Amino acid sequence: MSIWSRILPGRTKSVGASVSSWIAPLGANASATGMLVSQATSMQVTSVMTCVSIISEDVAKLAPCLYRRTATGRELVTDHPVARLLRRPNGWQTWFEFCEQMTAALLLRGNAYAVILRGKRGEPVQLVPVNPDRVTMLEAPDGELFYQISRSGLHEMFVLGDVPLAVPAADVFHLRWLSSNSLVGVSRIALAREAIGLALAQEGHAARLAGNGARPSGVLKIKNKLTEEAAKRLKASWEAAHAGIENAGRTAVLEDGVDWQALSLTSVDMEFLASRQFQVEEIARLFRMPLNKIGVQVKGSYSSINSQDQDYVNNVLMSYLERWESKFERTFDLDTQNLFIEFDLSRLLRADITSRYEAYRVGKLSGFLSTNEIRAAEGLDPVDGGDTLMQPLNMAPVGSDMSGSPADGGKADPAQPVTL
Repeated sequence: MSIWSRILPGRTKSVGASVSSWIAPLGANASATGMLVSQATSMQVTSVMTCVSIISEDVAKLAPCLYRRTATGRELVTDHPVARLLRRPNGWQTWFEFCEQMTAALLLRGNAYAVILRGKRGEPVQLVPVNPDRVTMLEAPDGELFYQISRSGLHEMFVLGDVPLAVPAADVFHLRWLSSNSLVGVSRIALAREAIGLALAQEGHAARLAGNGARPSGVLKIKNKLTEEAAKRLKASWEAAHAGIENAGRTAVLEDGVDWQALSLTSVDMEFLASRQFQVEEIARLFRMPLNKIGVQVKGSYSSINSQDQDYVNNVLMSYLERWESKFERTFDLDTQNLFIEFDLSRLLRADITSRYEAYRVGKLSGFLSTNEIRAAEGLDPVDGGDTLMQPLNMAPVGSDMSGSPADGGKADPAQPVTL
């Protein structure tokens, strides 16, 4: 029972698990293997850690900007409280760190929460991220929503010292994944606890095998029955020669009259290795990650790998960017102020200079990028005459016979063909 249920019996209802059940053992779900699956244990699986880190870092490195819609397009806004949050969300995190933490929580738990601290005039001044395992949504009888947040650590207790235990929904920035009740997102690692638990169990089994009984390259067989003393010597000699990964592959010298028998991987061993590989693919499917992005070699040409990377941007990254953009606009009522958030996708091409320069070339030759706009994007100073847009000379209005180029000293008439 939550604290608010005791204070106001029958007045509030929690959505999802209670805080106490999430804290101990901190949001863990037991799998059939006996492994507890939580945020911490899930990140011990390298494929989970890789998927989460790649997506969260890719989202975080695409800097968001605040724009105002104008009659001719848009203009950058820098003096709005939300614009300042996009540069510095709080007093101890950069935007990259804040966005990375929030996106990782969204990937693992299906929910990411940040308490909105406001100034004297009600403007947002800080976003304080909190662990989703310590948050429970409460519903009041009138339908109003609150977030019950259990503080952890002196820093968080100090920063949220003036914030009530049940925070109104208007003061919480809440990113949610797929939801069954439109209020709380479904925990991804809870849905996939068997797949993650199996990967944890296989990792632990492989580690124990390597640490306690590394497979030797062969064994020595003896036909005679061993006495108890000889058996003890055999056991001691074997463990001395083969226990631990540092002794893998060594040959034990035992008693007289022994035969050498080489060992090889059995069908069970091969199946175990294949099963571990399958779990990597299974977790990649969980996060919709192309295998080449998480270091798994796949067959295919360079163009097919590029297609997979583009599919990753279109169908994975864009989904999270859309969640961020729409949630900012909804939480801070940006649409009513004719404002909107947009992430800078050009950063995806920062490391690929060939693709970036080709995009600039197409933009300039097509007449919608000027030389100075391109130089500004590259961090270069403008040049004289660089603001003029180039006009393609081999284009003409649809249905006309003109070439698009007027005669020397004349003007092109759209109604008449141009004589050159």
